Amino acid sequence: MKELRDPALQQRLYEETGLRALFSFDPAPHITLWQADPREEILCQGELPDRLFYLVRGEVKLSQTLANGKVVTLDLLRAPCFLGELELLCPRQTAVSAQAQQRCWLFALDLNRCREQLLCDPVFLRRLCEILAKKERLRARTLAQAQAYPLANRLALFLLRAAREDRYLVRNVDACQFLGVSYRHLQQTMGDFVDRGLLQKLPRGYLIADRAALRALAAEPAQDWEGPVD
Repeated sequence: MKELRDPALQQRLYEETGLRALFSFDPAPHITLWQADPREEILCQGELPDRLFYLVRGEVKLSQTLANGKVVTLDLLRAPCFLGELELLCPRQTAVSAQAQQRCWLFALDLNRCREQLLCDPVFLRRLCEILAKKERLRARTLAQAQAYPLANRLALFLLRAAREDRYLVRNVDACQFLGVSYRHLQQTMGDFVDRGLLQKLPRGYLIADRAALRALAAEPAQDWEGPVD
């Protein structure tokens, strides 16, 4: 990652995001602006981060490398959101990696300068509790959906969530890890969607060709979701 030393851009993004409202104090003196390019690591599993990140623009993949060497995709996060909040609350080596999926802009708060101030800020801590509670509910619902709905329904919901302007660019290996299915099963279902006209295969990724049909498939699992599906 690289730091963007552009005071005007940093101030504009700071005002646009409304970040000030998440704290009882003004965090601006402790903030720097960073850019992460696609596939670049923002948080590395096994390291102790010294910054709390706030994703301003872009999308990040959370993954974990298990003891047997298998890499599991845990989630795809869109801006705005915090990264590294658990490590702030319980200082320890991070258990996950956070990787940019597209060009990302992030605010970084230097924990060496403001850790204690953050941990004593009731406004920030209340907001952080709300964020963590929502993440936990979503993870629980994702696990429940894996047992309750066929892959076609869950995949339709995943496609609608992950697509950008009707273009779906998530790698199959990441999708099958997130959905908890085999690579072959995912490919078969994606091929079925193409045959039925729901998707159109592109040189890179897919184009959503029938959004209404995907919404119909995703209708039941979407009822368990919070926030917009597409």
